[in-house]
Amino acid sequence: WRDAARAEWHLLMAALTVRTAPVGALMHGWTADAAETGVTHPSPDRERAHRVATTVRRVARYGPIRAACLTRSLAICRFLGAEGIQGAVVRIGVRPEGTRLEAHAWVEFGGEVIGDSVAHVSRFAELASTQPVPAGSRWT
Repeated sequence: WRDAARAEWHLLMAALTVRTAPVGALMHGWTADAAETGVTHPSPDRERAHRVATTVRRVARYGPIRAACLTRSLAICRFLGAEGIQGAVVRIGVRPEGTRLEAHAWVEFGGEVIGDSVAHVSRFAELASTQPVPAGSRWT
């Protein structure tokens, strides 16, 4: 329950960030290269990262804040940073859907997708990635 409450808090903060950040502020520090690819992390960090991501995803699905993928991804990174776990990367990808492009955001940690389905993520071509600024910064 403690993790669920913390996940809700990080979802709320991420939602506020997405809604109030000045135009372009969320894109600061984003690159088109794949940062952190192949980096390995200690097993306890990897296991905790997966648990945090799963908790945030469940709370975003069933809790009072029904968060979209970008908000969920930012919340996962915020939560991990608050736990002292560094190295999570937010990825943004697109895919054609009829006459429009569909976008999706997800998190990778140590080269693994966390809090999302690998099958779902693999359908998107990556456009950008970032390691969010540490928690406590103005737009995290």
